[in-house]
Amino acid sequence: MKLLLSASSLLLSSLTISSTYGQTYPKVTQRTFVDDAGITHTTRKANPKIICSARTALSLLHQFGLDGSQIAGTYGNYFPRGSIGNMNDPSYQPYWPVDPTQHELEFLKGIPTFSPSCYHAKNSKCDELDVIKAKDAAPDKWVYIGNSNWHTGSEMKEITDSMGNLPIFISTHYEADKNPGCITYNQDTATYTTNKSKCKARSLIDVIKRTNQLANFLGISKVDIAKDQRKMCDAASELSDAAASAQQRGIRVMTINPTISNDNSVTLYPVDPLADPFLRSYEELGVPIIHPEKDESGQFSTEVISSKEWFSDCQPGQMFQNCNSNAYYPVDLWLVEGRRFFFNTPEEQYFLETFFPDKALLNNQIAHWPLNDGPISYTSAARSFEEMTRKLNEAVRQYDTTQCTNTDVTSSAFLDSQFGGLKGGEYACFNKEKIQLDYLQCNIIDLAGGNQMESTYTEKKESGFQPVISNPVMAQKTISKQNKKSMWIADKNNRNNRNNRNSRNSGPSVAIIAVITVSVIIFCVFVFILVAYCVCWKNAASTTIDKSHIESIEEGTTTSITDGDEKDLPIMT
Repeated sequence: MKLLLSASSLLLSSLTISSTYGQTYPKVTQRTFVDDAGITHTTRKANPKIICSARTALSLLHQFGLDGSQIAGTYGNYFPRGSIGNMNDPSYQPYWPVDPTQHELEFLKGIPTFSPSCYHAKNSKCDELDVIKAKDAAPDKWVYIGNSNWHTGSEMKEITDSMGNLPIFISTHYEADKNPGCITYNQDTATYTTNKSKCKARSLIDVIKRTNQLANFLGISKVDIAKDQRKMCDAASELSDAAASAQQRGIRVMTINPTISNDNSVTLYPVDPLADPFLRSYEELGVPIIHPEKDESGQFSTEVISSKEWFSDCQPGQMFQNCNSNAYYPVDLWLVEGRRFFFNTPEEQYFLETFFPDKALLNNQIAHWPLNDGPISYTSAARSFEEMTRKLNEAVRQYDTTQCTNTDVTSSAFLDSQFGGLKGGEYACFNKEKIQLDYLQCNIIDLAGGNQMESTYTEKKESGFQPVISNPVMAQKTISKQNKKSMWIADKNNRNNRNNRNSRNSGPSVAIIAVITVSVIIFCVFVFILVAYCVCWKNAASTTIDKSHIESIEEGTTTSITDGDEKDLPIMT
């Protein structure tokens, strides 16, 4: 009997493996994965527990139908930065293509979070990460899919040291796995270093392929992955057709980060499309994206464009409204990240008309760009492609046509992260022979094998996804309900500066409004004196005086900021 028990114990120990936390897992054949920093990872657990960002968790849900039981916890933002999403609103619907759906929010709620203050929409990156809680969750692996900057350093070192494993890194920016020396990891400081001279730019399909390979290492089954790939390919084909049509109409697109100073002047920071996987994907499918100037090293876009420079026809002291026929770059469709997004509210329209009358923005020719936000998967790519297709098809050329540049946007030379791309102001011509075929052919090899399955039920994924922004009527209702305050709406604190600027730069239209305003004030004062003299109708008099909103904006409308304080509408005096 003792011999039999010993044999059974030996067999059991050969089929299981113990973790550093005293837990036991089924033992399988050792698997390996080489990450984008060149680190080789191994496991003999069938389904090692992981921690990851919330956006990575959604990527795994999209891509593989992961149920969440393999995720020990998440960190970081639930929503893209600048989103108007409110997970406590029962009628919530995703506004942008990368916003989570109700189903996806419920998925995240079912997983422990190490960033409890990050669950709601924020205008900034949520840096919170409860290190103690992360260590107590006893993860086996840290899956780190990102830009190699967020949550590195002391937090990463303490958590990975407790795990006894280094983080598994997949870059969202560079093809580091195919270019040794592009990204390296310093184990002592738990930080990553990028050498752009050895890097090639990466698009969404490249990140997705790497995630598919990682799933095999983690023992994740791939549910409906072939169906999702087909949907992405169909959306990519439609986007490529829209890009060809846009080029024929002379449409040009550019990614720009605007900022607003206290005096309401706008400063623009153009973005290099080689620096982001979404932008790279658009360009690889033929979207005419204008490239900005780079510094002498070729590594960074250092352009900073002021309002005076943007409206190139304007003379010193001239109102922008009277000289906005041309622009520094002839941008017909803006791509803007969430924190600087233009929601086309009456308040924002007023700001643009008064201080930055760009023709494309005035016509609401703007699309959301998810800068380091949202999941990366076949599903999220398809959603983004569909929205970009809509915006390209609706875009109307605002400036004279310009000549495109013949180049291969998929070539190694073009993708060089240091010296690739185009010169400032140039954009690639549409060439169907140079389109990234990986988006159109749906190659089964890209799925990277593994355990692929098809679901037999419909609850796994929500069908008929349509972001609110794609429906103008619904979008305006949502904006009104959320009472959104964007950076394009001036605060009370800036009104004095705005009024001073109006005094200096106002034209005849402002002067007429000023005369009317003065006349109304004189009339109101006269009525007040008359009523006071008669010792009656005091309440009516006081009500008559309180009129300051301009006619073009609906009275009674207010905007709010994140702290909940209400702000009045901009006032022109």
